[in-house]
Amino acid sequence: DEFASVYAVHLLLEARDRGEAVPADMIQLGLGYIRQLAASPATDLAALRVRAYAAYLLTRQMTVTTPILASIRESLDKLYPKQWQSDPAAAYLAASYLIQKQDRQASDLIDFQVARLVKHQASAKRDGSTYFADPLVEDAQTLYVLSRHFPARAKALPPEAMAALVKPLAENRYNTLSGAYSILAFDAYANAVGAE
Repeated sequence: DEFASVYAVHLLLEARDRGEAVPADMIQLGLGYIRQLAASPATDLAALRVRAYAAYLLTRQMTVTTPILASIRESLDKLYPKQWQSDPAAAYLAASYLIQKQDRQASDLIDFQVARLVKHQASAKRDGSTYFADPLVEDAQTLYVLSRHFPARAKALPPEAMAALVKPLAENRYNTLSGAYSILAFDAYANAVGAE
């Protein structure tokens, strides 16, 4: 599964960043896979989201992904011109642009994501093409990227946005994936806001 494979690479990178012993060859093989995946064509939003996620992880490893990002964005613009800016794919592209010092493109895209979190407009309509997407997963992915790469924007989120993120957890409307992304997101948020 494309998503599960990219998620596994993300897990390995996070573990390594936190000082866990992760075999270097495992990371290299994972990065090789996601490099091929990110550059491969896709025709639906879920698959393009996974490619943006893969490109983001590659960019974090200081791989130049400019042509990959351009291809993903071109597909998103062509296939989902009015929809994709509110999808987590835009958050992953924004972070990738920021890492590559394309600040204006990054800022433009992250504005949509902040607005979505503030209005709590996670995709209510599921496309049915992936088991791994739900509103809590999308919100947590967005908060993670926002907190890790746009900390000032994360600090400025109103309390209502944070309350909306916690509500599904309080109501036991989560699974292992949304729970894991929530932990990752809240950890990144705590690092962004500090003792506050």
